[in-house]
Amino acid sequence: PGYPKPPSGAGAGSTMLSFLHLLRRRRWIFIVCLVAVPVVALLYSLHQETEYGSTAALLFRPPALNSSIPGVPGLSSTEDPERQAATNEALVSLGAVSTRTANRLKVPGVTPEVVSSSIEVSLKGESEIANITATTPSPALSARMANVFAEEYVTNSRESAANRILEAKQQAEARLEGLAPEEREGPEGEELERSTRELGVLASLQTGDAEVVQRALPNDSPVSPKTKRNVILGLIAGLLLGIGLCFLVDQLDTRIKDEEGIEEAYELPILHGKLYGRERIL
Repeated sequence: PGYPKPPSGAGAGSTMLSFLHLLRRRRWIFIVCLVAVPVVALLYSLHQETEYGSTAALLFRPPALNSSIPGVPGLSSTEDPERQAATNEALVSLGAVSTRTANRLKVPGVTPEVVSSSIEVSLKGESEIANITATTPSPALSARMANVFAEEYVTNSRESAANRILEAKQQAEARLEGLAPEEREGPEGEELERSTRELGVLASLQTGDAEVVQRALPNDSPVSPKTKRNVILGLIAGLLLGIGLCFLVDQLDTRIKDEEGIEEAYELPILHGKLYGRERIL
């Protein structure tokens, strides 16, 4: 027995209406979050140091080595392309290149650690091209750092290749020294003598396994901070935070807020009537 309960209006329309009522009740919480979070994001962006990026490009190529020379094992290899790409990226990121770059730049405060943290290496395509991007507070310094880093990598690569050949040349010479006099005059000795001469020439002709194919230019457009992006993200975060806090505070508030709350509390329906031309709850 009892009065029939009016339909609760379940559905998308009722849910949206309840949501709007919730935001209305907790509007100050919602407004504060919606304004405060983007303002904090804006202030954070304004206090960040402006940085500029410039990019140079390296093209990797197979080293000009010949494994057919006697006494020179392993001068050339047929590595898997993916493995070679990973090796190239690791080589470009070597600390030795950062040290050489810092020494050549001779800019106060620019240490090898600063160079390492300012340089980013990314591979393109099938990893035959590597982009060397420098990010610093100065457009000119960024371009110069990227170019010097790329050039020092090429120099380091050339020296490493030459040293590798010279080591092979020393092995061939040691092998030649170990031959008996009659063997030196024979085919093996002549072949080793020819090999040492070829290795000496090859070492002097080394250009490394990479070349600079694109030099970095100063870019006056800052890459950081991204103020507009940060404010938009702050607006979205403020919106979500405001809605979440509104729901949380509303759940913690045990006071009766509407007619549905009265019905649930007393387990009785609400009757509406008119008294002196005005609707009243009976």
